[in-house]
Amino acid sequence: MATLNAEITARTDQLRDQAVREQPAWLAPLGARPDDAALARQWDQVIGLAAAYRETYGITTADVASPLGYPIRRQRPSGRRLA
Repeated sequence: MATLNAEITARTDQLRDQAVREQPAWLAPLGARPDDAALARQWDQVIGLAAAYRETYGITTADVASPLGYPIRRQRPSGRRLA
């Protein structure tokens, strides 16, 4: 389990670093990395998790209003939408 955790952490770090380097549009609303050390750690974690989420679910939108993609519309068996 420790190996898997290390691999996930490493990939998340890679994706965070790539996002910081490339500055994709979805990153803009989150602003620049804070100078405060505690806030910077939190920012790093959020950026890494968001980038990993986007990779995992194949999210390619650059829409700054929906950095984690658009909500999935669920449907009833009858084909009518629930939400």
